[in-house]
Parts: sequence; C-alpha cells; structure tokens
Amino acid sequence: MSAKKLLAWTFLNENAIFLIQFVFSIIMARLLIPAQFGYMAIIQPYLEFCTQIRQFGLSRYIIQTTDLNRDRLRSSVGVMLVASWTLGTFLMLLGWVIAYIYGYPELRVMMQIVAFGFYIVPFSQPNMMLYERAMRFSMTTRIGLTCLFINGVVSIGCAYAGLGAKSIVWGNLAYQVTMLILIIIFPPPQSVFMPSLKYWRECVSFGAFPAATGLISTLAAYAPGAILGKILNASTAGIYSRAQGLVDIVRRVILVAINRFLYPALAQLKRNNQSVTWTYKKAISLSTALAWSGCAVLGVLATPIIHLLYGERWVSAGPILSLLCISQGIVVGLVGQDDVMFLAGHDKKTFLIELSLACISVVSFFVWSHFSVLYAAAGRSIDSVIFLTVYAICLRPILHYSWQDLGHIYSRSMALAAITAMPAITALAHYHWANTLPFGVLMALVPLSGFAWLAGLKIVDHPIYEDVASIFVATTQLIRTRIGD
Repeated sequence: MSAKKLLAWTFLNENAIFLIQFVFSIIMARLLIPAQFGYMAIIQPYLEFCTQIRQFGLSRYIIQTTDLNRDRLRSSVGVMLVASWTLGTFLMLLGWVIAYIYGYPELRVMMQIVAFGFYIVPFSQPNMMLYERAMRFSMTTRIGLTCLFINGVVSIGCAYAGLGAKSIVWGNLAYQVTMLILIIIFPPPQSVFMPSLKYWRECVSFGAFPAATGLISTLAAYAPGAILGKILNASTAGIYSRAQGLVDIVRRVILVAINRFLYPALAQLKRNNQSVTWTYKKAISLSTALAWSGCAVLGVLATPIIHLLYGERWVSAGPILSLLCISQGIVVGLVGQDDVMFLAGHDKKTFLIELSLACISVVSFFVWSHFSVLYAAAGRSIDSVIFLTVYAICLRPILHYSWQDLGHIYSRSMALAAITAMPAITALAHYHWANTLPFGVLMALVPLSGFAWLAGLKIVDHPIYEDVASIFVATTQLIRTRIGD
C-alpha cells in the first residue's frame, strides 16, 4: 500500500471513529441521566488500569519484533490470556468492593459485565496487531468501525429498553464479541489463537517503560471520575465526564494527526544527523494555532453548545467545560513530548516525570474536589502549567529551542485565539450572555470563526501563515485546473 493510501486510511479511521463516537454520545446523553453516566465515570479508572496492564507492551512487541515467529506469536497470546483472565477475575471481585465503597449497587453489575470482555480479548487483540504489522490498515479500519457501530447500536438499544448505565457496558461487551467474530471470519496473516508461554519474559519486558508511562498517564486522565463520584456524587461525576469528553475533541481532531507524524519525522532527522529544532517549532506553531483557537471558541460557547447537543439537564457542565478548555490549551503548548524523550533515550526519566506529574494531578484534584467541582476543574489549569514548565525545561537540551522561540510562538497563537473567538463573544454579548443561542446563530459562527482565524493568521503574522497561504493557493490552482479540464 502506498504512503498516500496509508495516510488516507489513517485519516479515515481516526475521523470516522471520532464521528461515530460523537454521534452516539449525543444520543446516549439524551437517553441517560447524568448519574448514570457518572457510574461509568466512577469505574472507568479501574477498567483503564486493568486494560493497560493487560496489553503491557504487547502491541509494540508484535508490531516491532523483527523475528516474529510462530512461537513468539503464541507467547503473546499466552501472556495476554494469563493477564486478561486474571484481571477479568479481579474485576469480578472488585465490583463488590467498589459498589460497597461508593454506595451504588449498579457498579457491581457493570464491573462484572465488563469483566467478561477480558476473557475474549486475548484471542482478538493480538490478531488485530498482526493487521497493523502487515500495514493492512484498510482491514483494521473496517473491523474497528464495524465493532464501534455495533457498540453504539447495542448501547442505544439497551438504553431504550431501560437498562440505564448498564447499557454502556453491554455495548462495550458487544464490541469485543464482534471483533472476535470478525477476526475468525477474516483472519490476518499468521493468525494465531493457541497460547504459549515460551517467550513470556521477552513479551513482558518489551517496551516496559513506555507502557508503564502510558499506564500512569491514563490513570491520571480518568481519576477525576472516581474522585468526584466518592467526594461529591455520581451526577457530578457524569456532568464532569461530559465536559471532559467535549474538550477531548480538540485532542482527537487536531493533536492526534500531528503526534502521529511528528515522531517519524523527528526520528528520520535524527538518523540523518540533521537538526530537529525547526520541525518541532513548526509542530508547536501548528498545534497552538489550531488548538488554542479551538479551545477559545469552545470555551466561550461552552454552555450553548452543551445545551444544543445534550439538552437542558446537562447545562451545568458549561462552566466546567470553559475551565477545562483553559487547561487543555496549556497542555498543548508542547506536543509529542513523550515520543521526543523516548527518541532521546530518556525512557526511565520520562516514566519518573509522568509518575510525579500524575501524583500531583490526582492529589490536587482530590483536594480541590472538597470545595466544589468548579474548583477542581480550575485546579487542572495549575497542573497543566506545571506539566508545561517541566517538559519545556526537559525538552530544551534535546530540541535546542530558545525561550524567545517559545515566547514568539505563544504570543502570536494567543493573539490568534483572541481574534478567532471574537465572533462568538460578540454573539453571546448580543444575546445578553444567555445559556442558549439560536441554532442558526451557532451554525453561522462556524464559518465566521473560520474566517476570523484565517484573517488572524495574517494580522498577527503567525509562523504558519505562509504554509496556510501556500496550501490555499495550491488548492485554488488545482480547482481551477480541474474546472478548466
């Protein structure tokens, strides 16, 4: 498959997954109340912890190992089987404990339903990695989207049937079952289902630090739901999770594409003994230009957007969303920091940094949650400032940028974000800062904000202005050529 086709399938996969999840989340938010979403937010950290442990470095092992013979493949299945079945049993028992601690009996049943999925994964996940190893992204896209569609249909059907929060986990289980069925029907090259433990040490040790770093980052990201569910209540946890889900749109739509191609580009420059400074500064310029402007508009229109998408019962998530947009904006001041650190050989250092930052983040959120959810959301910005400062100091000797370079980029991206948000601010002021805006006004703000962003690039003389202008000119010429033909 050519590079263009690989890029096309990757783009399709990422954006199609996002679109399907986004549409289904809107429907589910109309069917379930905040407390029922809160139940899922409470158990999410425990599920993510077990998920990360289950696939501890195995994906990297299957994709990157040079001599991936039959025994090594069977060993990857064996290691995942032992880990998954152990963790599945652990989740079964943990459900009783979590339900007792939080006082919500529904949590026990939800944990037990999810646990069944852990008994299925060892036979499907390693085979999906074989598709990626073979660069058959068209198959991973088709299988992934089919599973995601079944997940949404089952979840919505169960919600209509009155199963409440359990409808979410029934959808997750349907996802795992569908994937296994599709893998059996359409097996990848070298597909394997029989386990072995011959190379178990090699499987477990492969990519240990990157996997551990990912585990810590994941726990820190999902911890707020469990904390809010205990200190405040399930409804607050659910409302916070909806706000966090909208903020994640910025990361999914903008940063995933940048991070996906930044690491290979930097690795190639390093192999050729070329400077990586210019490329990284260009990546920061692009990420802050897009993400800061997106966060600014989303933060300003937080309450009207939530009211439009999710309904009146979720309006209290608006102020939380505005605060989280500030936090998200600060975080994207640097991109691909983990990959850069790993590329420079600082695996252990990266792990220790992530561990320290995760502890600070969780403890800080725990403390602020005792005051209110708004205090907790605002405290995330302090954590983000610490994150940005630490990594800016650590990356500077590797990437050789100056503080003046960052200041130049950040100042122009901040000005650009302010210009981009002006149409939204004007509309809200016109409607006296109401919680809702007419649908037509919200739709009109999309192109208006886009035009403001394009004009802002020129006004502030942003570092990516020339790149955007050249793309616009090339696209215009191509259209004229096609029309002429």
